[in-house]
Amino acid sequence: MRGLALSGGGAFGAYQAGVWQVLEEKGWRPDLISGLSIGAVNGFAISRGATAAELRAMWLEWPAEEIASAQRGWVLTRHIPLFRNWLERVCRTFGSRPQVTRLRVVLLEMPSLELRWAEGDEVSMDHLSASCAVPGLLLPVRLKGRRYIDPGPLLRLPLRALIDAGADDILGVDLLHVYPSPPLQHLRRVATALRDFVRKDPTDPTPEEMSGVRFRLIAHPEALGGPRQPFEWTQQRTLELIDKGRQDALAKLEAEEAAVNLRADAARR
Repeated sequence: MRGLALSGGGAFGAYQAGVWQVLEEKGWRPDLISGLSIGAVNGFAISRGATAAELRAMWLEWPAEEIASAQRGWVLTRHIPLFRNWLERVCRTFGSRPQVTRLRVVLLEMPSLELRWAEGDEVSMDHLSASCAVPGLLLPVRLKGRRYIDPGPLLRLPLRALIDAGADDILGVDLLHVYPSPPLQHLRRVATALRDFVRKDPTDPTPEEMSGVRFRLIAHPEALGGPRQPFEWTQQRTLELIDKGRQDALAKLEAEEAAVNLRADAARR
């Protein structure tokens, strides 16, 4: 079973639109998508049949001019309502379509720190909002009496949600493979270690769980931007990120195709 794992990363999510363009061109389609934070939003659109062109347009429809005029800073009070308006538009655009690919949206339950996921037609605007509820920027979202936030500060890629369903050929797209700043990366590692200690349950799959799974990663070799840029949307930046995603995905898949061809040629000799 093919699985597509989409990480979080705020405005860096435009990079995943560029990756999806190449996957569409190559005819690669997942049987199951798992996403967290902005990856859940992209995954929602893809699971409802979004083409590469539609996903690109979804990102370019962000009100970049309004964002550019907003006061920049860590607490982007003007950006939060704009983000919610954009998220509502995404749900209206794609939510009425039938699901063509299974989707699991990963959430972090508070205060238990348990990772959970919503699946299939159950996924709603509230689930996407919860998965995007970055601590310190957005309030937790209450669902069926429980509070949920963005699991991104702890979880890099939502792999277990795929492995649990039987995926054995997984492609991951990690927007934060190289963190915007080393201190933030260190803080994430510490937070994940503390969560694992408290829960007695590893956040990431163990080597035993990954055995027998073909895993490939598409990620930029450098940070996609500075520490503030995951929270800053501009049209120019979006176009640059889409192009980076397209280039990295193309290089990865073409290298794999070349390796397969070399092995086939060697076998014929």
